[in-house]
Amino acid sequence: MGDDSNQFVTKEEFQDAVDKMIAKMGEIGNKIDNEVTSIKLEQGRLSSSLNNIQMQVLEKKGAFSSDGSSISERPALARQMRRNHRAAAN
Repeated sequence: MGDDSNQFVTKEEFQDAVDKMIAKMGEIGNKIDNEVTSIKLEQGRLSSSLNNIQMQVLEKKGAFSSDGSSISERPALARQMRRNHRAAAN
């Protein structure tokens, strides 16, 4: 192997190399698009699962609260959270 800095390429060889590079960039772009789509789908599934868990907690306890208060102490908040959840689901 000699010194490659003095080698010349033809216009066709150069164009072929550029075409290959562009094709590989397109493949990489497609792979990235597929990964982003997969991530978005997974985020949607996780969001749906979290909403279901939230509804189960609301149905069981009545409301989320950091102080442990029950639905009988905060019925308006529980009703509003249920309405918001139903609206978000539709």
